[in-house]
Amino acid sequence: MSNTQTYIDDFKTFEADLNGQATSPMHKLRQQAIKSFEANGFPTPSDEAWKSINLSVLTKPYRQSVAGEGSISAEAVEDARLGIDGWTIVFVDGFYSKAFSDLSEIPAGLTITSIADAIQSECSILTDYLSSVVDLDHAFTALNTAFLKDGALVHVARNVAIERPVHVLYLSTSSEEPAVSYPRSLFVAEENSQLMVVETFAGIGSGSYVSNHVAEIIVGNRAVVDHYKVGLEGDEALHVANQQVRQGKASSFSSHSISIGGAFVRNDVSSALDGEGCESTINGLYVLNGEQHCDNYTLLEHRKPGCPSHE
Repeated sequence: MSNTQTYIDDFKTFEADLNGQATSPMHKLRQQAIKSFEANGFPTPSDEAWKSINLSVLTKPYRQSVAGEGSISAEAVEDARLGIDGWTIVFVDGFYSKAFSDLSEIPAGLTITSIADAIQSECSILTDYLSSVVDLDHAFTALNTAFLKDGALVHVARNVAIERPVHVLYLSTSSEEPAVSYPRSLFVAEENSQLMVVETFAGIGSGSYVSNHVAEIIVGNRAVVDHYKVGLEGDEALHVANQQVRQGKASSFSSHSISIGGAFVRNDVSSALDGEGCESTINGLYVLNGEQHCDNYTLLEHRKPGCPSHE
């Protein structure tokens, strides 16, 4: 049996556990994603974007992470907070942790919640924006969408400027049998709004695990978004991520990616400059030791005139 077929069969089991959600928008999106994965399969070295990658380690079948299977200490969480003075929403092995999160005194116009809660409450923000930016032809994005359970939803309403940063902290634990998690981030800044968001990926323990992450960032007309991604994955961790951005008219987006952990890290960063006069800045820093591998792939699409970009 091929690895692709194994994931398809795993989805059938996953789908059977959803208990009658066949008519929900989320269920239909999962179905669309797995069909795309079945049609396209995993990328190969003949694909330009993946020609320098040994894909065998990424395409192996991994068991899915389970909520609550990994134990972490409050001290480990505090270290991973990095001293950031803002609201923090924490996920452990891809699942929201209310105990470790700090979401007190959130101002009007700012929404910070877990995608699992948003699915349960049929949140209109999730319905309107989820998968509105990403391309399901991307194999790992298709898998993330098909197996999506949880992640962070951050929304800033029109004409609202948020002065403190929002910190999304993804913690992963390791075990003898490596597990894969599929965290999803959805960040939406409406017209004339302002947001700073930090995503941190940190590993607890020295064993192996896989993180398949997707971030969708929607920057409305004249909105300003500063995004930081900090990779502190464990020494044996595998991290594959797809970050896709869509910008509106006269908006400003900056992305700063710092990778200093993980045995293998792949960051896809795409920005669609889709409004006249918008501006995009993409910065990256990686520090490697030993046999660590970090691959950063960027694509900036200038869809409208007068849109400078910087890398």
